[in-house]
Amino acid sequence: MKKTLPITFLGCMLLFNPVCYTYAIEESATQKQVMDIVDVLVKDGKVRKDCVDAQPERDKIVKVALIRLTKSKHRQFLVEGRAPCAFGARDPMWYVFDKLAGEYRLIADLGAAKSVNVSKDMTNGWKDLVCNYTYDVGTRLAANIFIFNGTIYVYSHTVEKGKAPGI
Repeated sequence: MKKTLPITFLGCMLLFNPVCYTYAIEESATQKQVMDIVDVLVKDGKVRKDCVDAQPERDKIVKVALIRLTKSKHRQFLVEGRAPCAFGARDPMWYVFDKLAGEYRLIADLGAAKSVNVSKDMTNGWKDLVCNYTYDVGTRLAANIFIFNGTIYVYSHTVEKGKAPGI
């Protein structure tokens, strides 16, 4: 049975980003999908094998959401790091995978960010991605915009957001 879980990313709420929107996860990733994605992260050198071996519950290493980045019914996998080996200095590492012909393929290595939003803007038929982060000891907000180049997502530009809320 499909579950619809409303997802509002922190970045849209905090940054009042006009290009992003709230969307619903139609279905949570299965345990097998999570395990397969973690295996690819290890194989690609994004997550250390000893960390995975130390944490038998793969869903404690990453959180995986099924999202749509194209107008087709085909879905991609937004991956948020949870364990120390899948985390940056202060924020989780983020990745996007596509699955074609039974193989998972990393199409976006977004780095560490507070949150990731799917933009309404599209490049080459794929929605742009907005990676929200803080800098300057957490007092300033910015967003890196990633666009699809036909094969993978690449960095496009940074949008400065100014002072963090409450500063």
